[in-house]
Amino acid sequence: MAYNKKGYYKRAKALQELTAQHYEPERHDRCYKWVWRKYVYPQFGICYHSYLRYLHTVVPAESR
Repeated sequence: MAYNKKGYYKRAKALQELTAQHYEPERHDRCYKWVWRKYVYPQFGICYHSYLRYLHTVVPAESR
């Protein structure tokens, strides 16, 4: 049986879009940690380290 990462890429894309909506680079009160604490953890239930890993994932074009 073959495995793929379709669910992983779908989740990574959703997290990247959520972060793009709420993250503001110049404001220290709207950092990645704040986005994770306020939006990501309650909805997805993943730890901060996993959240950062999803942010740095390159989503292939066919998964978009």
